[in-house]
Amino acid sequence: FLAYQILDAYRQDVRSPEYLKEADALLSTASQGWAESKAESAFNELTQLCTGPHAPSSCWSILDAFARRYPESYWMPLLLGFSRLDLHDAQQQARDLFDRAEPNLSRVPSEDGASARAWLDWGRARALLTLAQHGQPEEERLDETRKLLTSLIGVVEPGAKGWPPLGAIYRELSLGLRLGERN
Repeated sequence: FLAYQILDAYRQDVRSPEYLKEADALLSTASQGWAESKAESAFNELTQLCTGPHAPSSCWSILDAFARRYPESYWMPLLLGFSRLDLHDAQQQARDLFDRAEPNLSRVPSEDGASARAWLDWGRARALLTLAQHGQPEEERLDETRKLLTSLIGVVEPGAKGWPPLGAIYRELSLGLRLGERN
C-alpha cells in the first residue's frame, strides 16, 4: 500500500528522478517474500496506475523492475506487454515482453491455459501488426501476424469472457491482409 501511494505521488511529480528511485526501492522492500500470486495482484494494480496517456514514462522502469523480480510469472510480462502496445515506438518492447512471458505459460493452471495462450498470441499479433504498419511491412512479419490471428479465430468463442475480443481479432486480420496486398 505504501509503495502504491509513493507511485501515485510520483505520478503527480514527474520532475523528481529521486522519487523514482525511492518508489522502486520501497516497492522492492515491500514485495520481498511475497508469493507470486500476491505479487501479480499488486502488479496488476500498479499497472493500472502507471499506464495510460498521462502516466510518466519512467513508471515503466518501476514496473519492469518489479516484473523481473518474479521471473517465473506469466502474467506480469504479459500485462506489461499489453501496456506498451499503444505507446509510440514501444511495440518492440511489447513483443520482447510477450517473448519473456511465453516460457512461463506452462505455469498457468490448465483450466486457464487456452485463454492464456490466446492472450499471448493476441498481444504478439497486435505488436507485429503495429510494427508492420509503422515500418517496412515485411512479408514474414505479416505472415506470422495472419497465422496468429487465424488460429485465434478458431479458438475464441464470440462474446467469451476472459478471452481476446473476437471482433477485434477480425479487424486486425483484415488490416494485416490489406497491408499484405500493398507489398
